[in-house]
Amino acid sequence: MITARADDETGATVHHTTDVLADRIAGPRPRLYLSGAWDFAEDDSLFLGSPPAAGKFAENRVTVPGYMPLHHRGPKHVGWYRRTFIVPDWLTGERQILVFGTVAYECDVYLNGTKVGHHFGPLDAFEFDVTGKLEPGRNELVVGVRDWLAGVDPDTLRESASEKDWTDLTARRNLEIGRFMSALRAPSRDALGGIKDDVYLESRAPVGVTDVFIKPSVRNRSITVEVTLANRSGTPAKVTPVCTILDKGRELLRFSGQAVSLEPGAESTVSLQSPFQDAPLWWPHDPHLLQCAVSLRNGGDVADVRFGFREVSLGENSFLFNGRNAKMTRTGCNADLNRPAWRDAIASLPPFGVAIFEIANPFLMAAEVCDEEGVLWDLETNRVISYPTTQTLKNDVFWKNAEQMAARTARTFRNHACVVHHDHANEFGCFSPYTNVRDGYKFASKRLHGVYEAVRAIDPTRPGSSDADGDLDGRLPDFNLHYPIDKVPGMTVNGRLFLSPVD
Repeated sequence: MITARADDETGATVHHTTDVLADRIAGPRPRLYLSGAWDFAEDDSLFLGSPPAAGKFAENRVTVPGYMPLHHRGPKHVGWYRRTFIVPDWLTGERQILVFGTVAYECDVYLNGTKVGHHFGPLDAFEFDVTGKLEPGRNELVVGVRDWLAGVDPDTLRESASEKDWTDLTARRNLEIGRFMSALRAPSRDALGGIKDDVYLESRAPVGVTDVFIKPSVRNRSITVEVTLANRSGTPAKVTPVCTILDKGRELLRFSGQAVSLEPGAESTVSLQSPFQDAPLWWPHDPHLLQCAVSLRNGGDVADVRFGFREVSLGENSFLFNGRNAKMTRTGCNADLNRPAWRDAIASLPPFGVAIFEIANPFLMAAEVCDEEGVLWDLETNRVISYPTTQTLKNDVFWKNAEQMAARTARTFRNHACVVHHDHANEFGCFSPYTNVRDGYKFASKRLHGVYEAVRAIDPTRPGSSDADGDLDGRLPDFNLHYPIDKVPGMTVNGRLFLSPVD
């Protein structure tokens, strides 16, 4: 397959380890991929500080996407990625946006020696506006990354590290029992740090689309597209969004919304709807993917999103996929951070029917492959909520930020057809009675329902639950027992629906 590439300042070609990407030289939003070989420098610090000197970097040491190569040699938690590039002539546009998929857990980003942004969170995509910061010749991009240690409260980490017998286990233990969690600081099963998805530079117009959410309805044979518009220019703008649905380049449907007036700096979200009687459906055995291109009349750029026309819902006593009763066998799957590895992992699965994946460290590249291969996901919206303690149950800051992290993850993955269910916690409510909180399960259920509602506000098209935590004291429409079970009278049991053998 054709590999993507980005030329460095010497004219050498840097190849991806991925299999379907290519620089977008023509058309809407020109895009230069920066994935491939990067220089790397290790850092003995426990926190992100200033970038290391140029001589500290080992050339072509790591591949992006990929984890930091320092986890098998003692307690190092910070690493620095570096690569250089030249902006090509075809990357035209008034605004330049630097886009990251997922980076675990925390990163600082520098462009030509200037810090352009900071991000915390291992499961959501993010971007920085670097307009005016690019040089006409050689440019240098440096990304500092900190792994799971970013989840430890800074003051506690400094105090622990000052002790003579301090080890990683001390920090992890403090983190897991929840005594020192703050802000979005929380653990994940994916303890490794690194740039987990592709990085690219994209040109955009000052008036354009900042977000697209596609909501197909198989029952109604219709499609709804929520479009968020923004005016980053200095003058008022009036635009009309137009949606075009394409199937391998062939136009299937075109529909538009009302004109939208945007003052400088303003944003607005509008909803466009249309019947779609003959929409080709996305199935696990036939993962038919479509393209939704959103353009703007009277100026502005064009955004395009790949999606599958499919619908998931809960019936009276069943899980419905495109209106049909469905049972799926649940399994786990993890592979290296490249597309061929994920395709190999999927191909090696035993032939036991339709599988729904539980992936502990989701990232966009894997979602794209699963969209193409017809594999289903039970998306873990965060790994924060696991193993309850009195401290985490009572910590309002913890729960506020757990809701934010789950909502950000849901937003990142909500246009992927493979994601059919949200998993918000693991064995939290069921063990809450063993804490010192009175009526622990009832208290935990209220907290967990807040996470559920935060995700539903972002994506109401998928059901969700908390593993092993029932129906959260009657708050959810389904009941999750975590492990296989065949019959529970009067209940819809996700454990049975997702785990039992296929009929």
